[in-house]
Amino acid sequence: MWLTWIAGGGGLAIASGASSSEDGLVVVAWTVGLVGVISFFRHSVFHRADAARMGWEGGNPGFQIEVGFANLAMGLVAIASAVWAWGPAAQGAVVLAYGLYILQSALIHTANAIRGGDHRRHDVVVAALSYALSIAFAVFAAIGMGAAGVNPF
Repeated sequence: MWLTWIAGGGGLAIASGASSSEDGLVVVAWTVGLVGVISFFRHSVFHRADAARMGWEGGNPGFQIEVGFANLAMGLVAIASAVWAWGPAAQGAVVLAYGLYILQSALIHTANAIRGGDHRRHDVVVAALSYALSIAFAVFAAIGMGAAGVNPF
């Protein structure tokens, strides 16, 4: 999990100093691409350890594997948008979509924290970090899409 946060935070740190479209490519590839690929491995390949971390041991891992594939899909599209320079509009859309996905994850962790349980503290921390990350993604996407002249930005 921490590797995901380090990769996302590193990409957002780069974003804070981004001054050109090339910097934007790095940010999209890092914050969505690398994070998506790492999250795929965490949720799908290492699903048992991920389930234990979240207190979901013993269940069917199908949901986690599906979440991993969703992360992989968005991550690969982000990397492709950077490698083939699809432009700020496409990259902004990828970042915005991933930000919304993270926001929805934060809502689930918030609900789990409110209900209580063994992993309440974990859910509160993950929810808070996810909210912050989704806001940062949305701001970055809006700036990039605004610079590209995409309506309504």
